[in-house]
Amino acid sequence: MIHCQLAISTGVYYEGTALDPSQSIISASPKPGADFAQIEEAIDKVIADIAQNPPRAEDLERVKTQLIANAIYVGDDELTLPFQYGRALTTGLSMGDIKNWPDRIRGVPPSRSARPRKTGSTRNVR
Repeated sequence: MIHCQLAISTGVYYEGTALDPSQSIISASPKPGADFAQIEEAIDKVIADIAQNPPRAEDLERVKTQLIANAIYVGDDELTLPFQYGRALTTGLSMGDIKNWPDRIRGVPPSRSARPRKTGSTRNVR
């Protein structure tokens, strides 16, 4: 959407340690004067493209590197680190799961990296 000149910024977030069904959040900060319907349409196109085409190997490697780097940075943050461990341990993960997470991310192949799901999806536009 940024390349379409519709948004100033975009983001995606998934909460993977929820006990109940989780959610994926897609956000966009529209540029002044941008039509929100166009932004929604652009988001839908991106999701459809991801569902049909696995990411390029270099894009997947870049994202995996960013995720692993973030995990390393969390280890240096005295506020975030205990929060991450507490959240993981209270939702059934083990210390080994937490420690081995970077290795699991490294092992994700392109064919398993992008599987958008439609079941149960709802839109909450704010």
